[in-house]
Amino acid sequence: MIQSNSKSIFIGDILDRYAIESSAPCRIDCGGTLDIKAVALPLQGYAPATVNFAIDMRTHVRLAPYKAQWIKIISRGFSEEEYRLDEAPFNTTLGYYFAIASFFRVHGLQIIINSESPVKSALGGSSAAGIAVINALSKALEKMGHKLLTPKDMLLLAYNLEDGVGISFCGMQDHAAACYGGVHQWIWKYQSAENQFQQIKLVGRDDCLEISRHLLIVYSGESHNSVEINLQWVNEFLSGKYRKEWIECIKYVNDFAKALKMRDWTKMAAALKREMNIRQEITPQAMLPITEELLSVAYKTDCGARFTGAGGGGCFWAIGGLSDIEKLKTSWQQILDKNGQGMLLNHKIATEGVI
Repeated sequence: MIQSNSKSIFIGDILDRYAIESSAPCRIDCGGTLDIKAVALPLQGYAPATVNFAIDMRTHVRLAPYKAQWIKIISRGFSEEEYRLDEAPFNTTLGYYFAIASFFRVHGLQIIINSESPVKSALGGSSAAGIAVINALSKALEKMGHKLLTPKDMLLLAYNLEDGVGISFCGMQDHAAACYGGVHQWIWKYQSAENQFQQIKLVGRDDCLEISRHLLIVYSGESHNSVEINLQWVNEFLSGKYRKEWIECIKYVNDFAKALKMRDWTKMAAALKREMNIRQEITPQAMLPITEELLSVAYKTDCGARFTGAGGGGCFWAIGGLSDIEKLKTSWQQILDKNGQGMLLNHKIATEGVI
C-alpha cells in the first residue's frame, strides 16, 4: 500500500520507461441490490447474498505519461477530462477515477480506459474500470518501491471509493467479480470490519467453459439508467415497502446457487425467474418493450432470464439447458434483427479476475 503522507508523486518518468496496463472482467448477476449496505445490514439475519458470473468482456486500462501536476482521463464513449491533481472534481462523469488518483496522490499521467462491453450496458463496466485503474497504479508505484495491492485490498478500496463519492447507492459485487473472476456466491457481512463478505466458489476453473455454453447475454441497444432505479429500490426498502419481497429474493438467490452447484438447469431457471418476477412487480419501469419481449421469449424457451444491474435498458442474460439456450439464441437474434438494434455478446466466463 502507498505510504500515508500529503506529498504527491510524479509518475510520468516511470510511465516513460515502463508499459503499465491492467484489465478486469465485467459480470452478470442474480441478487444485485442485496449487496448494498442499506439493504444488506438490516437483513443480516437472512444472510443476504448475490451470485455473479465474471464475463470475459474485459475493461482495459493503460497508463501514459503526461505533464506534471495534471491527470487526464480518456474513456471510450465519454468526453475526456483533465485536471490538476488537487483541483480534480469527484462528481463528474469520470470523477470516480480522479478520486482513485487522488487517493494514491499521483500526477503526471493519462489514464486510458477502453471497455469491450457496450457503454452503459449494466455489466459493471465502471466498477471493473475502477479495479483496473487501481491495479495499474499499484503496478506503477511498485516500480518506485511500494508494495503491490492484493485483490482484497483492491476490492475494498474500489468499493469504498465508489460508495463514498458516488451519486447512488453502491454495492460490492461488481468489484468482487472484477477482482476474482469465475463464478461465486457472495454472502454480505458489512457489520464485520475484518470479513465483509463470504466468498463461495460455485464453478471450478476447469468447468467454466462448459458452464459458459449454458449462458446467453444480449445488449438491448438501450443504455441503462441504474441511478434512479437503485434509488427507488433502496428508498422504498428504507420506508418499509417490499420488505417481504426482498427477503424472498434472498431465498431465490440461494436456490439459484444450490441449483448451480448441482448443474440443475431447470431449477436454476425457475429460481432466476422467481427473483426476476419480484423485480418486475416492484419496479415495472425497469423493463422496456424490447426487454419485455426478450424476457417473454426466454420463458417460453424454458430458460431463466434477468436484466443485468438495475435494468432500465442495458443487457439481459439467460441460463438453461443446451438445447433450450440454442433455441433462445435464435429467437433473441430474430428480436434484435426486427428492432434493428442491440447484439448478442460474448458469454464466456472469465476464469481470471484483474490482471
